[in-house]
Amino acid sequence: MNRSKVHAITINDVAAKAGVSKATVSRVINNAEGVSSDLVEKVNSAIKELDFRPNSLARSLKVHKSKSIGLIIPSTENPVFLTVLKQVELTAMRYGFSLVLCNSDGNTDKEVSLINLLIEKQTDGIVLDAVGEYNEGLDFLKRVGTPIVLLGKKIPGIDTQNATCDNERGGFLATEYLLKTGCRNIAFVFANNESVSALEDRFAGYAKALQGYGVPLREELVVRKRLDYYGLFEEMTGLFSERKEIDGVFGANDIAAISCLNAARNLGKLIPADVSVIGYDNINYCEMTRPALSTVQNPIADMSVESVKMLLREIHRGESSTEEKCFQPALVLRDTTRRI
Repeated sequence: MNRSKVHAITINDVAAKAGVSKATVSRVINNAEGVSSDLVEKVNSAIKELDFRPNSLARSLKVHKSKSIGLIIPSTENPVFLTVLKQVELTAMRYGFSLVLCNSDGNTDKEVSLINLLIEKQTDGIVLDAVGEYNEGLDFLKRVGTPIVLLGKKIPGIDTQNATCDNERGGFLATEYLLKTGCRNIAFVFANNESVSALEDRFAGYAKALQGYGVPLREELVVRKRLDYYGLFEEMTGLFSERKEIDGVFGANDIAAISCLNAARNLGKLIPADVSVIGYDNINYCEMTRPALSTVQNPIADMSVESVKMLLREIHRGESSTEEKCFQPALVLRDTTRRI
């Protein structure tokens, strides 16, 4: 779709729809006094129906770019998203763009609100590290001209560019390795401060590996609660005590895995002789644990750089795209897993 051919909703359209003057629309938008409640209702109804944004006229008249892009991440607590921030900012700066950072707290409603905010601030484009779940509030993306690139899994029904990682493959690799080293009672632990779609894909890889080795998936070994480090430490302390047969743990991200590792050690379990532990992402903390944590390398730095390049190409072309680039994960073996 060529954006130059898309009619941008203007103040004239709103005025015509509401049957009022442009001046009245402007007064309503700016909350000026002296406008009857009946006219305010008509104008607001037209604005909602046309999906008009107060700065749409200004955007349509811009003769230069703002030279800024927005970045929305789901958390500032997981170090992996600090890598995203660093690489997106460095790449943007390299091409002469500044960065506006937003944190969605892993909430789809907040993602929608932040996208609206960045559009109103006239950023030239947005990199969205999304929760990965559909929200009907995102439908407006089909009508606006602001380029958006998803960092991570595509959102169903929303056609954008996408820089992603094969998380299912990563989940499979981690679980398969535990199976190859003799583990048969492998717990899967969901994580907090993480994309929902990424977690589900990693779990799908876990289930696929178990099936391939003829090992039943036991729900009692799956921790679906998305807890912080301390909550998960308590949860895993209880699970290890109740299910003494657990001989392997796949944490859906490294913070979850580190919590499991410390809970096991606190109970006197030997790592990896009694319990093997593997995480996902390969954050810097992995080399600081004792023993050092085995994990799956998430190529998040490369994905982040590519997401900005994809976004800038779309900004300069002025045409939308649905290009997707998928990066591959890899095992990083350290001391919390046994050798084959």
